[in-house]
Amino acid sequence: MVKEIANKYGCEEHTVTKVLHAVNIDGNINSVKRQKKQVSRYTMTNEYIDSFDSYKDAARQLIMEGSKGAVSTIATNIGRVINGKRKTCEGYY
Repeated sequence: MVKEIANKYGCEEHTVTKVLHAVNIDGNINSVKRQKKQVSRYTMTNEYIDSFDSYKDAARQLIMEGSKGAVSTIATNIGRVINGKRKTCEGYY
């Protein structure tokens, strides 16, 4: 796959490999996965509750605790809180 990318953009294979490595992507495109981002949950009074390995893990926990909605929707909203586009998600920040 690296060779195909290099040919498409008119650069050398080692350049593509270097760039992929710089952003933590293995040169084997078939093995590319999004990196999980750890997230912590706090009450609205800034008390730590718990941490999760990913937005989706946090979303699954919220659903197990009674939140309504799809895991993907809640995970997206958690990401929006982390990125400052929302203030809260499901009563937490």
